[in-house]
This record gives sequence, structure tokens and C-alpha cells, in this order.
Amino acid sequence: MEYRGVRYELRRALGQNEWVWTVYPPEPKTGQVAGDRTYATLRAKRVIDTWCLREQAAAGPGRRQPSWVAVNRA
Repeated sequence: MEYRGVRYELRRALGQNEWVWTVYPPEPKTGQVAGDRTYATLRAKRVIDTWCLREQAAAGPGRRQPSWVAVNRA
């Protein structure tokens, strides 16, 4: 799956209602959540959002912000 141009995966973990998410920005990140698939998807997307905002801040003030940054900060 892909969100904001960053690929991510969801897999079932061994426990009941447990999921493993993996996000693939330049340095992959993995985590595990207890709950349903929707919660795992939200967690992966939150990691991607955080990564995108850090990349935007690192780019400096001269770079134009994507439209989704303004929406998320409102």
C-alpha cells in the first residue's frame, strides 16, 4: 500500500488482533499494535505523516509547502 508517496505494509502478528506495520521511507521503520487492522493502518499513516513533516522542516523555509501540510495544521 502507499500513502503520500511512501510505501507501507501491514501483516498479522502471531497474537490475536495483533498487527505488524512497516513503513518504507529511506530508513524503514517497523512496529506492532494490538487492535484491529484499521488501528494498524492509522498508526502506519501517522508515522508517514511525522516523517513528511520532518522532511519538510529539514528542507528549510525556502521550499514551498505541499497543500496537505496546511490542511493538517489547521
